[in-house]
Amino acid sequence: EAQLPTFERAALADSVRGAALNAPFMVMTKENMVALLPPGTDLESCIDECEVEVGRTLGAHYIITGIIGRIDQRLQLLLRLYETQSGSLRGQSTISAKTVGEMQPKVRRK
Repeated sequence: EAQLPTFERAALADSVRGAALNAPFMVMTKENMVALLPPGTDLESCIDECEVEVGRTLGAHYIITGIIGRIDQRLQLLLRLYETQSGSLRGQSTISAKTVGEMQPKVRRK
């Protein structure tokens, strides 16, 4: 949505994963997930209910999803935490910054 370069998207995703590592959970990377999913599953086009279903397929208890876009020349990152068993939204957070570099420490704190 924000048309960020691949490296900047990867850096934000790593910030989210890094923050999740401080919680008492095992964290799977995109690469781990793709290896366990049926061939041809495209995570980039998987939004909302599909994300929760992917979590169930992987046997995850929770899944964190995110989308980034721009509002008024600022980056906006929306993170959502779903419980996969019920599919219920357990929490969400929006983080705003001018640049990816400015956003990374905010992501770690949220």
